[in-house]
Amino acid sequence: VEEGSEVEVGQLIAITIERGMDRGSVVIPTVTKAPVETGPRESTDPSQITAAVGTSDETPPSGQVYGLAVKRLLEEYGLSSGSIKGTGRPNRLLKSDVLTYIQTNNVQKVAPKTISTGGSESTGPVSVTKTRVLAPSKSGPSTYKDVEISTIRAVIAKRLGESKSNIPHSYATVDIKVDNLNDVRETLKAQGIKVSVNDFVTKGVAHALLQCPDINSLYANGQTMRMENIDVSVAVSTPSGLITPIVFNAVGKSLSEISNDVRMLAGKAREGKLKPNEFQGGTFTISNLGMFGIKEFSAIINPPQTAILAVGGGRHVLDASLKKTSLMSATLSFDSRAIDEDQAANFLSILKAILEDPAALTVGRGQQAMRHRR
Repeated sequence: VEEGSEVEVGQLIAITIERGMDRGSVVIPTVTKAPVETGPRESTDPSQITAAVGTSDETPPSGQVYGLAVKRLLEEYGLSSGSIKGTGRPNRLLKSDVLTYIQTNNVQKVAPKTISTGGSESTGPVSVTKTRVLAPSKSGPSTYKDVEISTIRAVIAKRLGESKSNIPHSYATVDIKVDNLNDVRETLKAQGIKVSVNDFVTKGVAHALLQCPDINSLYANGQTMRMENIDVSVAVSTPSGLITPIVFNAVGKSLSEISNDVRMLAGKAREGKLKPNEFQGGTFTISNLGMFGIKEFSAIINPPQTAILAVGGGRHVLDASLKKTSLMSATLSFDSRAIDEDQAANFLSILKAILEDPAALTVGRGQQAMRHRR
């Protein structure tokens, strides 16, 4: 519209769009011009309106502005914008106006238009319809089933909730090369000794705790208690919930003894035959989800312990020389009230050194613990 020119009421003069929008994708509303009345307006009987809604050409244009949704609705019911009074801003017909009119006058959808194919061989009109796939109607609200919480699961939920709410958790993660560890496992397997990666981790953690006594501690009543014994709790999944049987004096036990203890305790845990002294206590916890294909995760501290190690599964990667190597991620969750970041980093560094060179872990019971320096 040029500046200074006259426009009719309801005429479209401008469209505003957001910066960066494609002008070609903008939908321009349909505008119809109002007719000029030359004589007195005749009264219309409601019955005549109902009879006239079948065709859209019988009612003159109204000059009202409406969008594509309204236009489609008018076409589906064979209505004209002139038969419906808009309630929007001046001369704007809303979708709600059309729906109200349809419900009030019980207007039904009109049959789809037909077109005839060109050529002398045509034998009749060909109907063109659009098929819409409607979602199945719901018969009622979604159903659900209450699952009764067992006593042990309620206790676990209470303890973990209190741990996450009251303990300031901090996290540190390290990637450990496990190629040598896998080679040692294969060597032991050839000798008839079956040990798992988790057995190596348990043994390695025990030796790392020996070098980092600040990690082997408990926190209670506002005080940190450094523990003399190294008793490693190993998380085991049972039908009733997660439970952590304890491998006592893990430093003084061989890999085979640790493997036997874990296997026996896990079996008793799944059968619900663990004694209280076999799972209550411990100075450090290991949670391993590597056998489930989990690459990395963080665990919740098991109070009054001050740290827990979350172990992921091994994965193949290429090193700097494009050589394939196996990595395992381990994440330490620690209580910031009892353990500093540098202490946690030192523990993970020592654990990494032990597991990347695990030959010394195969030394039998009674041998002195290794001395790994950062």
